[in-house]
Amino acid sequence: MIAIAPAVQHNWDWRAAGNFVCGGTGSGLLAMAAGAAWLGEPLFEVAAIAALAIIGLGLFLVWLEIGRPWRFANVFRNPATSWMSREAWAAALLFPVGALGAVTGSPVLISIAAALAMVFLFCQARMLHAAKGIPAWRDAAVVPLVNATGLTEGGGLLLAAAAMTGGAPNWLSITVLILVIWRGVLMLVYVYRLRGRKLPIAARGSLASMALLVVMAGSLLPAALLITTVPDWAQALGGLLAAGAGWYFKYVLVCRLAFTQGFAIEHSPTRGRSPAGPGARPGWAR
Repeated sequence: MIAIAPAVQHNWDWRAAGNFVCGGTGSGLLAMAAGAAWLGEPLFEVAAIAALAIIGLGLFLVWLEIGRPWRFANVFRNPATSWMSREAWAAALLFPVGALGAVTGSPVLISIAAALAMVFLFCQARMLHAAKGIPAWRDAAVVPLVNATGLTEGGGLLLAAAAMTGGAPNWLSITVLILVIWRGVLMLVYVYRLRGRKLPIAARGSLASMALLVVMAGSLLPAALLITTVPDWAQALGGLLAAGAGWYFKYVLVCRLAFTQGFAIEHSPTRGRSPAGPGARPGWAR
């Protein structure tokens, strides 16, 4: 029975988690840069370049994980059926448009790049949802949660950087406040949907501790720091907590909650005409 019980998958490791972390953070940061561009905020070009660099780092990490890295071009071959291919095509369009927008300072180009980044982030979320053999990934609640987390990471990182370099604008503080509350609600929805018998027993402890940390340290505490007028250091701390909780969530999701479905038998076999024995579903609650 041990051999057929749920076990943590090993095809994706910390490098794959790094791609989800960097992809979400960079996409969220680019979306914030687009908002800053239209509001006339200074240095939005720097934020856009940083976003592209972060996304590129994530793709580099996942490239390191490929068994035959110099065959990476094959990922572009199946956009009609593969969310990974769609992610690759979104990235291929995102980088030139984003770089051109950062160089020219065009809000229009930055906004187009931000839209492509949202497509990129959505593809990452759907990649997880498409892995039907992983109970913690296949639930539909993972898609809005990963999308909200990416936006929160990018907003939190920009808020921390702005607060530490002269003060964050009010619109950014309010945006991050809304995002951390939204992510906290979606995290509770995700945990609620995986309650009962929808998750292997071995994964439940990691889910509970992760959700508690994300909701408390990644949502409630940043919201408390941002809901009133606070000094710059408190805003920076709130932004870092908002981003760091998202990074922790994605690492746990990919590396610790990724238990396979395992196998089950409806009835145990017997010899002769004896009635069949009871079934078994190792690693799951009865």
